[in-house]
Amino acid sequence: MSLRRLAIRAAELAGAPAARVTTMPSAALRLAGLFDPAAREMVEMQYQLRAPFVLDSSAATAAFGLEPTPTDDALRETIKSLSES
Repeated sequence: MSLRRLAIRAAELAGAPAARVTTMPSAALRLAGLFDPAAREMVEMQYQLRAPFVLDSSAATAAFGLEPTPTDDALRETIKSLSES
């Protein structure tokens, strides 16, 4: 699921308007990284956002019997936690 789709789904579950999701040019992100540590870290992690990045839990499921939490459940818990704070 793309970050854009994840943001849309979170807004749907929260009953909020959909977030506007845009990209930031690499040069702007690098410049922001000079002043903001979070932006500096994003430069290094951009590869996860520029092309499909697949997370696969099959090894953990096979080794430990763990099952991934469904996305909607995780989003609901996150929304609930944020609304309580």
